[in-house]
Amino acid sequence: MEKIKNKVNKYKYFWYYPDTKKKIILISKGDCKIETKKKIINKMKNKNKTIVLITLKFKDKTTSLSPGHIIVSFKEYKICNNKISELKNGKSGAIYYDKEYLVEEGFKYKDLRNIVKKVFIDNQKINPFGEFYADL
Repeated sequence: MEKIKNKVNKYKYFWYYPDTKKKIILISKGDCKIETKKKIINKMKNKNKTIVLITLKFKDKTTSLSPGHIIVSFKEYKICNNKISELKNGKSGAIYYDKEYLVEEGFKYKDLRNIVKKVFIDNQKINPFGEFYADL
């Protein structure tokens, strides 16, 4: 689990642009939300697009409200006039990785792209309290 923890803690913020069903573009990643936002504004100047922020957290202990060791939170944002703002009625939620899944499958960054595809392109409904990655 320590190896997975180190991998998750390396990068905490991932910004994706879900362009089409086949194309989900990673536009910025890093361990500082402000720095990753600056990169996006530089890359996507004068574009009005919807983008997705994924935030990773690792927890040593789980609770009934946070049942996974890895929590993948996602939220929809809009780029407009070179500013990034949260969509008030945008999609948001959480995906959890439990210990059994992590021991068997591990954690892969490509899972994040799969989450964006399922939620934002395939429009899969996510329980408001979150879902386990294995159940997607």
